Amino acid sequence: MNNQTQALLELTRTMDDATLMQLTNYAQFLLWQRNYSPALANHAAQAWHISLIDQFKLARISASGDNNGMEVALGVAIADGQPCSSIFAHPPLSGEAIIAYTQALPVDIKSPELSFSIAIRDGAEIAADNLVAFRVRVNGWRLWAQHTNLRCWQSFKVPLPIDPGSVVSIELCTEAIGEHRFTWAAWGEPMIVGMKDKG
Repeated sequence: MNNQTQALLELTRTMDDATLMQLTNYAQFLLWQRNYSPALANHAAQAWHISLIDQFKLARISASGDNNGMEVALGVAIADGQPCSSIFAHPPLSGEAIIAYTQALPVDIKSPELSFSIAIRDGAEIAADNLVAFRVRVNGWRLWAQHTNLRCWQSFKVPLPIDPGSVVSIELCTEAIGEHRFTWAAWGEPMIVGMKDKG
């Protein structure tokens, strides 16, 4: 018996039952960690993301028709009192405001998703029966849509049916379904996320 083992045994003699139980649980955890951590480390994955706010200067901004009344810009949007780094996407008088990105995905990306929140910004006096359409198109196909006028953040993750290593076209679109006034739409922290094997 070495000195460390002897010291541990002496220490346990001074512990009450509750403390001994905690020590036992911790020892069992250490044994589990020793046995399983090497295997987990070999297969561990790390999170990967790219922010569409950071890539905003490379985005192509357009309207599906006349851009009169459209406003697209970066800013901190506040919805229900909660601030969020965002892309303001006030749609035009008619048709869509379109924010388009072209992005190459890593060759080792797994389970890529588009993560984002949407909201109408605080202060918008939008009528209860007035809605804004938020849409996501990927490579020209509508992948997701939501109609809302809520002045609070709603968060979503949309799987991207894209092969690793391919180049993807993503369009964030907003359109006023009814009255154009106060359709203060915002995309909160949009980003492409996924997992990569640790190198």
